[in-house]
Amino acid sequence: MWVSIACAALFVHLNCLGIIAVSPWSPQAAAKSFSRLPGLHDLQQPVVTPNICGVDDVDRVPCGEPGIDDAQCGAINCCFDGQQCYYGRTATVQCTIDGQFVLVVARDTTLPRLSLDSISLLGGSDAPCSAVDSNADFAIYQFPVTACGTRAMDLGDYVVYENKMSSSYEVGVGPLGAITRDSHYELSFQCRYAATTVAALDVQLASNSPPMPVAASGPLMVELRLGSGQCVTKGCVQAQAAYTSYYGDADYPVTKVLREPVYVEVRILGRTDPNIALVLGRCWATSSPDPFSVPQWELLVDGCPYQHDRYLTTPIPVDGSSGLQFPSHYKRFVLKMFTFVDHDSMAHLQEKDLGDYVVYENKMSSSYEVGVGPLGAITRDSHYELSFQCRYAAMTVAALDVQLASNSPPMPVAASGPLMVELRLGSGQCVTKGCVQAQAAYTSYYGDADYPVTKVLREPVYVEVRILGRTDPNIALVLGRCWATSSPDPFSVPQWELLVDGCPNQHDRYLTTPIPVDGSSGLQFPSHYKRFVLKMFTFVDHDSMAHLQEKEEMLSQQDGSLLINLL
Repeated sequence: MWVSIACAALFVHLNCLGIIAVSPWSPQAAAKSFSRLPGLHDLQQPVVTPNICGVDDVDRVPCGEPGIDDAQCGAINCCFDGQQCYYGRTATVQCTIDGQFVLVVARDTTLPRLSLDSISLLGGSDAPCSAVDSNADFAIYQFPVTACGTRAMDLGDYVVYENKMSSSYEVGVGPLGAITRDSHYELSFQCRYAATTVAALDVQLASNSPPMPVAASGPLMVELRLGSGQCVTKGCVQAQAAYTSYYGDADYPVTKVLREPVYVEVRILGRTDPNIALVLGRCWATSSPDPFSVPQWELLVDGCPYQHDRYLTTPIPVDGSSGLQFPSHYKRFVLKMFTFVDHDSMAHLQEKDLGDYVVYENKMSSSYEVGVGPLGAITRDSHYELSFQCRYAAMTVAALDVQLASNSPPMPVAASGPLMVELRLGSGQCVTKGCVQAQAAYTSYYGDADYPVTKVLREPVYVEVRILGRTDPNIALVLGRCWATSSPDPFSVPQWELLVDGCPNQHDRYLTTPIPVDGSSGLQFPSHYKRFVLKMFTFVDHDSMAHLQEKEEMLSQQDGSLLINLL
């Protein structure tokens, strides 16, 4: 729908183009009844996972022969709840007396959780090397020890059959480096056969998670609406309260004062797939209901605020704290109200009633700032005019003065001078119900003694950049390019872009998220701060696509494995 905003009898229409929904595809977990595996013998200790036996009843895979007791179940390294023996949340390798490998793999083997669709054996992932059964949390593989790329070694008293299971992972390739946010999972396993015994050995080399599934296409209905909620309690945040209610059809046209915030929301209707993510491309305003008419004014370009607007559109993050069932189906942003002006005369596009009198007239007026775009021109300054007249008639002389508008001047320009800028990482954690982590993170910060800081891949990293030692409220910090390196030298390679011209790197699947810093932050000079969140990653070799470090990923200010730089 096209939403109109009225100001001084003018209409501004908001439009969004290039709205993209990204929906990762994943097979629905089928509810299956697992058959018990025949002829199981000696079992090596599985990989240790916290709360290894915490498996939901519907997802449990039976382990061992029916009717075995607690001791027998423990002897084959499975879990027992008093009635049933079942596999725990780990990876388990077994060898059967008839020459079969049996692998039971849990999604919780890794952090982030492993995608069972991403793993394969040395011989590939086609039958008989594919899973013979699976549910939402487990996959079972069973194949001959001579199949699926298995290597055989004669060690005298034993014949050893060895294979390896590994997962694929997604790599982002930039002009100066390559990264991944997926761990690399490998499980090397063996079966040893002798005349009278069968032994199994499994070794976990690394833990990791898979790439996200591919997006599925389909028809989508999208709605644009304006938030009308107001703060009514002390400590309320207007940017949150605005979206508690919305203008309805009967409320339009909505009157707004120039520079007053306009809270916009775009949402997907009628879809319940939690994997769909709404991405806005271009959003612009027009002075008529025709979205392709001119004049036009850009609000978002390629999903980022229009950089030629002095009052930048501000994205508002929508996450789990919003209370929405599907936060990824929503996009919200705030713009400052404006009116269109004539491109040539720079006059406000509105009518003036000058009356029917013949008068002697003069006019006092003020200047105002105009933003000029390729398809239109706008202003956020009111146009102050005082028209005054003297009217003469045969018997009387009358004076009439009319104030048409009052306004405020453009914001003052910040004074130049040396600036000291500091980059630091937020360490605060939510400890109360209803707490918003993106706000709590900036209540405390890592100190020099805390580095290097260890982070799990894809874990949020809360970054703050601030100006030090300045008290000029007119100074505004603007970030240009922010990037990460694997060494303390900010110009070394590999590199990975976090912000480009102040906007998230569009070639990163896990976009850096700006966090607005305004008066509600409690900071004395909010314009001196910039905050954003990135998802933790590690660099990979550009040619081999191998991880450039081991499991633990670290952030360091001086000598760690991931350095954040500003330009």
